[in-house]
Parts: sequence; structure tokens; C-alpha cells
Amino acid sequence: MSLRAGRAPAATVRVSESAFPARGIGFETIDGLPELNDAIDDLLGSVTFEILTAQPDGPRPSAVLAEALSTVRDRISAGVSMRTLY
Repeated sequence: MSLRAGRAPAATVRVSESAFPARGIGFETIDGLPELNDAIDDLLGSVTFEILTAQPDGPRPSAVLAEALSTVRDRISAGVSMRTLY
């Protein structure tokens, strides 16, 4: 992980694969909006602490935000926090 923005010199942290026994290290590519929504729904079912999201291109239309809220409302009610980076 590199620390930038002038706060600290760049540093590298290496994590062994054994630190992630169930999932490994890497990325999964998901093609298509329905498939993406299904994957998000599956992951939300197991969230117990925090939901982190990133929204490139800025805020979403209110209808999209209302739909997103309905999908996370039960998790938030259960005490899960949600943070979004715009």
C-alpha cells in the first residue's frame, strides 16, 4: 500500500496469501448490470460491520439512491455503517 499526498514516504506492505484463505487475492470481473446487482445483493446478506462504496462521476439521481437505500436499509437498521466515496 502506498502512502502518498505528502503525509508520509511511500511504503509497501506485503500480505501473504494465507492471510486471505477463503477468498485469495485479486479481482473478479462482473459483466452486466443484472449480474452486478445480484453480486451486490449476495454480498450484502453477509455484511455485519461496514459497507464501503465508491461512486465515480459524483452523486446518483434520487431514484437510483432511493433504490440503493432500500437494498441496504435492513443492514443499516442492524447497526452496519455505510460510507460512500464520491
